[in-house]
Amino acid sequence: MKKVWLLVIVALGLGVNQTVNAQSSQILKQKITVNKITLPPTASVKVSGRVGGYLFNIEGLTSPWAQVQFFSTEGNVNLVTVANKKGEFFFRNALLPLQTGDFCFLSIDIHRQPSPLLCFSPPPPQTRTTLKGIILPPTLSLTKDAFRQGESNAALGTTAPEATIKVYLFEKERASFWELIDVALPAILEKKEALVGKVPLFPALARVGPPLTVLSNQQGEFSFTLPTYKSSLWRVFVGTQKTQLGNNPSPKSNTLQFVALSWWQWLLVKLLVSFIKIFHLARRFLANFYFLSLVLLLSIIYIIYLLKNKRKIIKKN
Repeated sequence: MKKVWLLVIVALGLGVNQTVNAQSSQILKQKITVNKITLPPTASVKVSGRVGGYLFNIEGLTSPWAQVQFFSTEGNVNLVTVANKKGEFFFRNALLPLQTGDFCFLSIDIHRQPSPLLCFSPPPPQTRTTLKGIILPPTLSLTKDAFRQGESNAALGTTAPEATIKVYLFEKERASFWELIDVALPAILEKKEALVGKVPLFPALARVGPPLTVLSNQQGEFSFTLPTYKSSLWRVFVGTQKTQLGNNPSPKSNTLQFVALSWWQWLLVKLLVSFIKIFHLARRFLANFYFLSLVLLLSIIYIIYLLKNKRKIIKKN
């Protein structure tokens, strides 16, 4: 009888065990199913933020496809963009720090000619600020800085497409021959760096040249012929007067100087240039000659020293 009761108790225990195991497995299955929940494939998470600064939208005008650099005098802003075919450039949602100093813009056209730097104080800061109507100065270059009287010469530049450009010409009255030489020599020697920042200051004795207005083409390019009818010293700069933004003049371009020489002045300058080049060649030759002479002298001294040592060795033996 005891054996029977033992068998019944074991059977009941096994049944309870199986029931508990079955319930446990169901709970585990439910947990596993819950843990496998994932986001759908199209779901995404976007995190954004802004700490200490203001958003700026900046729009302006320059020559088509020019590279525009935007930076600050504090050095904490440095952005670059490229203008479109209309010469329009944009800096959208530019996050700028609270303290930037002045805003500065520089344009480099498709011919790699830079415009003068344009800087101004930033507007009062707001959460979002929009600046429009910034017209960058045109670029300007000369085909020749020094040329013969009567020889054709032209100035080239870029600005906004189909714009009106005013040309400002000033002639130095009674320029001395040495003043002409001072400009002509670096130009003929092709030392452009010697002319940088060397703008003649003669406002009191300057004669204003003929009024001239030119138009840029659809690519923003313009050109005009320079006066060459007499030997004189000139300076020139241009300014864009009218664009697709209306009658809103741009800052002036860089100021360039050029000189027209008479035939005897041109001949004298050419002779001076030839003399300078010969002098440089002679100086290089002399420098090389002195170096070779020094090497030869040291070699002779070394040979004499070896011969003396050889004689001493022979005498000892």
